Amino acid sequence: MLSKKEKEAGSRSCVRIVNRKEVYLTEFASENDYLRLKRVRGRHFCFDAAFLDSTGKEEVYATTTVALVERVLQGQNGTVFCYGATGAGKTYTMLGITDNPRVMVLAIKDLFVKIRQRSLDEAHSVSLSYLEVYNETVRDLLSPGRPLVLREDKQGIVAAGLTQYRAFLTDEVIRLLQQGNQNRTTEPTRVNETSSHSHATL
Repeated sequence: MLSKKEKEAGSRSCVRIVNRKEVYLTEFASENDYLRLKRVRGRHFCFDAAFLDSTGKEEVYATTTVALVERVLQGQNGTVFCYGATGAGKTYTMLGITDNPRVMVLAIKDLFVKIRQRSLDEAHSVSLSYLEVYNETVRDLLSPGRPLVLREDKQGIVAAGLTQYRAFLTDEVIRLLQQGNQNRTTEPTRVNETSSHSHATL
């Protein structure tokens, strides 16, 4: 979907989705670039799933994350990774807002619901940490202070000193997530006044 600024500038969409998996990007030549005026370049990408900008959060969550939550409860590792340009909506896609939660919040809620459903048969515990990587510096978003040092031990590569919290309720995780988000590094850009400029991992 084009932003208000893009619409006012007379921009047109360069994205076309085919078969819910293929994304075609068209690079239009500038009207002032007379040498390339008739030349149009494009790129083609294939994904497990591609969504129109009108796709609802429930469909995005069901397609990308529901099965992952189930596998985590079976002891596997899982990651939901959001990638895109500044201002593309990564943070909104992952978090949403209080009255309109998105993928990450829906996954946390789903995780606790499924744990409660299985609590008679299996023992589960939920622990979390929240860190940020910005300019090659790793910081603990739940206990800000000095940068963390990465080191390798028998578990693999770890951020030494990263705090870990045990959570029993969805609301506890959401509260910690919001607390951590307030500690993220932000910097205004032409596209986004509060661009996070960092990579965060919960």
